Amino acid sequence: MRTKSFIQFIEKLFLINAGFILVGGLLVGLPILESYPLSGRWGYDGLLLDRVVTQLVYGLLLLHNWSPNKPFDWKNLVFIICLLISGQKAGFLWVGLFFLIVVIKRPLWRTTLIGLSLSFVAFFPFIIKQLIPFSTFWRNVFEDYGAWGILFSTRNNAVLRIWENTKNDTHYLDVLLGGTARFPSDIEMLPFDIFIYFGAFGLIASTWFFLKWVSSWKWAIPLIVTCFAGGVFGSIKMILLYGFFKMSSLAFKNKLKH
Repeated sequence: MRTKSFIQFIEKLFLINAGFILVGGLLVGLPILESYPLSGRWGYDGLLLDRVVTQLVYGLLLLHNWSPNKPFDWKNLVFIICLLISGQKAGFLWVGLFFLIVVIKRPLWRTTLIGLSLSFVAFFPFIIKQLIPFSTFWRNVFEDYGAWGILFSTRNNAVLRIWENTKNDTHYLDVLLGGTARFPSDIEMLPFDIFIYFGAFGLIASTWFFLKWVSSWKWAIPLIVTCFAGGVFGSIKMILLYGFFKMSSLAFKNKLKH
């Protein structure tokens, strides 16, 4: 009951924040609501927590609130819009995985969506060249890091840099037990970060833990997102938020069964 009340409080708080995002950010363009203030990068996350946690909460609210009986619930639409206008590519990944795993059930439609996504990635260098004239920020990133640097938010460069720094000096114990990197030298791609900090043993143990903890593909979406973009599980508060939402959803599901 307390978990349900907590989730309801979070939902009301972030719906209010969504109002600020949609009106003050999207319509008026207030700088205080930007995800990346004074950077020239477009996107809005409102007045609450940092952009990564805010995005995580909107994604969790979307998963928690979704019901096939009410697929067009207005709250779901608000959460989706907030993810898409957050200015983070991870927001698009959230929404894409949500539709692929949760909403779409027909194999043909799923295959079509996957095909379109892969085509977008394949043609991304061409597509981004047509778009960068509209944004000084992304034009500068393109000039410094290229098309793939934009798509992966320069994480690909971070992986190569760490590899170059460690391939000649890393001991086999570092590979097994970690120690290749120390905070804040992270990549924000969960498998890579776990490996460079805790080694192969840490990666295997973490994979086993998440496989045991995540009970469905629906609730695996945040984990899949953090494998490619952002530190969704990069702090205790975000792991606790995920646990609260997952526990509340499981309790509600069990209640329906009985």
